[in-house]
Amino acid sequence: MSGRVTSLTAYYEDKGFQFRVSQRYRSPFTATVRGIFYSSTTSKIDSERIIDAQTGYEWDTGALKGLSVLLQVNNLTNTPYRTRVGVSSGNAMPGATLPEQYVRYGAQMLFGVNYKL
Repeated sequence: MSGRVTSLTAYYEDKGFQFRVSQRYRSPFTATVRGIFYSSTTSKIDSERIIDAQTGYEWDTGALKGLSVLLQVNNLTNTPYRTRVGVSSGNAMPGATLPEQYVRYGAQMLFGVNYKL
């Protein structure tokens, strides 16, 4: 488990517009992960700071009354997932690790349209 997990969100809404930005932080931790053929290994998961953003608009008058649109972007800064593995060589420093995985999943964009009768 991580020693520290924090979350911070700022939200603003006015005259049909809405804006939100959130940040999640997780400090490094050790986990058992599944590898090839379901073999388990112990990896150190590096810390991560992920930023999400959202904006939208809702019409409350006129011909479009009841219609709203929303754009959401998860992992806005394309934060990578990074793991490290322990070095078990007799010559290594105690607690030494080497990079194991470095994966960028990219930002995920979602667009939505709603209509209230």
